[in-house]
Amino acid sequence: MANDISSSKAAGNDTCCNCPDCLKEVSEDQPGLVCDGCDMWYHAACGKVSDAVYEFVSNNCEEESVCWFCKRCEIMFRRLPTKVNL
Repeated sequence: MANDISSSKAAGNDTCCNCPDCLKEVSEDQPGLVCDGCDMWYHAACGKVSDAVYEFVSNNCEEESVCWFCKRCEIMFRRLPTKVNL
């Protein structure tokens, strides 16, 4: 998800906007992404998100197929077993 902190704050969820990596607020004027796994906001720099990836996610955030996961969630989802029905 691209940076839409204003809607999160409008919903009364101020604490959601603190980056878990640096513990500082992700403000509206900073590049930030919300993890589609844990719903935590990350500074793009803290999440080690390249400019190209940030721009792509930002420009396509309304698409359901475009997701961004923080490193913790990415590792967790990779460990989940997958079941294939043939």
